[in-house]
Amino acid sequence: MSSKSAVITTRIHKGTQADALVDTGCDLYSLIDHDLTRKLRLPVVDRSERLLGSFSDATGATKATGVVVFNLELCGYDEKIFAYTAKKNQIE
Repeated sequence: MSSKSAVITTRIHKGTQADALVDTGCDLYSLIDHDLTRKLRLPVVDRSERLLGSFSDATGATKATGVVVFNLELCGYDEKIFAYTAKKNQIE
């Protein structure tokens, strides 16, 4: 089955606008670009590296570089998000 990805505009960390990909088939709760977390100075809550498995033959496992926490504004509501960080080339 092939369809367009659901991309929505959000606000991260009280003001920075970003596009977020909504993946309803994803077992991960959140994944964010490592360089973006550094740029936004998001608080790191865990610096442990871990390998995140893949359920697709098209992509391999992703190496997470830690976990950050931030507020994500969606449709006027703030949600506290804990997200794995990964290098951009690992996410795409």
